[in-house]
Amino acid sequence: MKTSRGVTIVELLVSLAIAAMLLAATAVAVDASFKAYSVNQLTSDLQQRARVALHRMVSEIRNSTAHEPVNSAAQELFASGVEADDTGIILFRPDGSELRFFHDADNQLLVARLDVVDRTLLEGVTDFRVTLTPMYSYLDDNIRRRVVVLQRASLLLTVRNVRVSADVNEQTAPVSVTLSSAVMPRQNAW
Repeated sequence: MKTSRGVTIVELLVSLAIAAMLLAATAVAVDASFKAYSVNQLTSDLQQRARVALHRMVSEIRNSTAHEPVNSAAQELFASGVEADDTGIILFRPDGSELRFFHDADNQLLVARLDVVDRTLLEGVTDFRVTLTPMYSYLDDNIRRRVVVLQRASLLLTVRNVRVSADVNEQTAPVSVTLSSAVMPRQNAW
């Protein structure tokens, strides 16, 4: 009797089918990991851009000499010593210039306006809120006058991705990042 030393066609087809299933499962896993990496990169980019914008605002608030809300209704509340919520803040810097940070809701921008020049600080901003907490202080200029100054500003910033993927077939869910911060001006700190 002769023993055959080869692979039959049936065995070859079965082994090819198993290999194809393993390759398909591996391809699905690799595709899922690439998509997860892409979403993580997008989230990381959003967080970094939002952190830079928030850091810039916190630094300016901390170093400015006077503060007030952007909207007139919030200005009246703040001037009367009541906590005010607004979509922006006006800062008066030591060099006498005026700096405003405000939300342009129509274009989803966070804008920094130094005197009359607007600069886009961040794109894709869906929400920006500033809560200004006032406190009373006294000015010593021969007459002790009680004035309202900023005790603390709380910032809430929500950013959504606005960049489109280079791959037309790639569908990514919108990614949103919300950051918050609170800051006290240096000259008003106890």
